[in-house]
Amino acid sequence: MNLPSSNSQSEYRNIWYALGFDPMYNVYKLLKLCHNDEHKLFYDVLTLETSSISQGEWKGEKYIPSYNNYMFIDVGGQSYYVNGMIFWKFVYERSGECIISFDVHHENVTIIKPPPIAPTRRFGQFDGKLALSYTHKDDYDSWILDLWVLEDDQNIKWTKVSIKLSSEVDKYFYEATPIGNFPSGELVLSCFECQKVDNYLYIYEAMKSKFTKLMIDLPRSLALACRTGYPVHMSCLFENMFSLDTSLDVVEVNNK
Repeated sequence: MNLPSSNSQSEYRNIWYALGFDPMYNVYKLLKLCHNDEHKLFYDVLTLETSSISQGEWKGEKYIPSYNNYMFIDVGGQSYYVNGMIFWKFVYERSGECIISFDVHHENVTIIKPPPIAPTRRFGQFDGKLALSYTHKDDYDSWILDLWVLEDDQNIKWTKVSIKLSSEVDKYFYEATPIGNFPSGELVLSCFECQKVDNYLYIYEAMKSKFTKLMIDLPRSLALACRTGYPVHMSCLFENMFSLDTSLDVVEVNNK
């Protein structure tokens, strides 16, 4: 798709793009973040048309206020979309981090303070909400997956969910990332190394503390993406998962 030119005359050090879906108007929107030499952030929005050439225009750049008067330095990884929101980690001076959230429908930006956890957290989702995942060992030398779930992005309320990983899953502990829930509530975990080799996911039933391996024969385009050597952010609406060209095979996991 050919994009229209921006009306901005400003020069920027870095420009990043993220794609999001507006469920209210059933359209996709492109978010552009611009970072100048003064370490200030601006954003612009483009509503994408269905034709090969977008007929819309960029809405016009808006300034994103600094976080606690600190300067923005760089992005802290890839953007992540979940349930009408785009999230992006940003690094500011003094090695701090914050999360910038963008409401795709209302087109406004909020700066969110992360929960007080280790910096090796990853974006995922839990129950249709943003989740930050972090793995560590407990006092009994078992691997634990902690999920910090963003319950309220306006009042910045986080809740913590802890899951003890089974012996089969914990060898991939550093890549266990929640990518969503089935309608019946089971949590779906993705492991990057598993995607590269065998294309499978793990299903976790909280009530039974039970893990199940879900083998997936992905469409060729997705299978190749998972083998590129780079992490692929997966975010799924599992109500529509079975409409894809996929085949599934469930394998029981030793949950000790």
